[in-house]
Amino acid sequence: MVETSQTRNTNSILARNAVAPSMARRVLGDVKNFVRGAYNGKKDNANGAVAAGQTSSSTSSRHGLQPQQGVSAPSGTSLTIRTRRNSASERASEPGGGNIPLRSSRASSLPNSPNSRTHSAGVSDANSDLPDIDSKDARDPLAAPEYAVDIFNFYLRVESRYVPCSSYMERQVEITPWMRSVLVDWLVEVHLKFKLMPETLHLSVNIIDRYLSARGVRRRELQLLGVAAMFLASKYEEIYPPEVRDFVQICDRAYSRQQILLMERRAVELIEFKITVPTTFHFLVRFAKAAGQEGREFLMLCSYLAELALVDYRMLEYPYSKVAAACVHISLAVNRAEDLWPEACRRHSGYTRGQLLPVARLLRDLMERAKNPRNDVPAVYRKYREVRYYEVARVPIPDIEGA
Repeated sequence: MVETSQTRNTNSILARNAVAPSMARRVLGDVKNFVRGAYNGKKDNANGAVAAGQTSSSTSSRHGLQPQQGVSAPSGTSLTIRTRRNSASERASEPGGGNIPLRSSRASSLPNSPNSRTHSAGVSDANSDLPDIDSKDARDPLAAPEYAVDIFNFYLRVESRYVPCSSYMERQVEITPWMRSVLVDWLVEVHLKFKLMPETLHLSVNIIDRYLSARGVRRRELQLLGVAAMFLASKYEEIYPPEVRDFVQICDRAYSRQQILLMERRAVELIEFKITVPTTFHFLVRFAKAAGQEGREFLMLCSYLAELALVDYRMLEYPYSKVAAACVHISLAVNRAEDLWPEACRRHSGYTRGQLLPVARLLRDLMERAKNPRNDVPAVYRKYREVRYYEVARVPIPDIEGA
């Protein structure tokens, strides 16, 4: 993915001093895939087995994280530990027992759903007619101002090729939207613990959703998919990615090294090695720049809203560019800007304020839910209420209707 100086500066802001507090979960007991130690399920012969001695391409050993202790499930959920298999159906649902079919055979390939989520709002009529937001970076060769407009217009045109199906849960047999939310919530904690870049988190969730759009996954393998997706995204986005053993430890050895590598291979083959994809975060930085808001606190607030959107399955209904634009729109409303959707934002994004309101309303609901003490997926809120993130999670809920 092309990286500009603005993106690099934003990355350093969002990743700096990101040391996670002690978390309350070791593995995803919430979705009932807690296992005692590393399980030894049979490999899926149809997908091949990991060759002996196969290693990761990661080279860093700087993390060395220890598994977290003192685990308890969030209130309102039960922690199920399976110690005995009593039926053939239960044995078939073991992790490593192979993939399960989707409810519909039409989902045998990756979705390319340009229907309701295609960005058709007029990406840009002509580059020369767009408001200039890049000239101030003319002396920064890494910003590539002469190519920036073309790059982001390209992102807007191709984003529909890499978005997951917004209704894939209807075809999943064993997992639910709630389980996905719990998984992404846990990955936010893992991402914070490893001090990874924002792009890594967004790419990880994109890989997970694209995989689930095309293949059925057993409940007990859902966390394995999440770990493998973040491992894959880390190797793509990070200079010093965590090693396989770090991911083995962070999930309390619920999965072996071989199982993580095998799932990683399945995932990258299923998405056809298409990892260079635009995500919400890339559009977020661009649209914030178009709004003339490049301060740290504003970018942190936009990032908070974008991560809230990652956790909620309903946000898959909208393209990443529209979600990013809605995040900037709400952030402008929080800051009580005179113009809540400037002309430069409209021209560079291709969206009008009216088109953003449905997404903005949903984001506003997510902000309210995050503040609820009974919120069962609190990782994003806990992260962004800290001082090093400017306590943006504590901002008042804006009125986007009457503004």
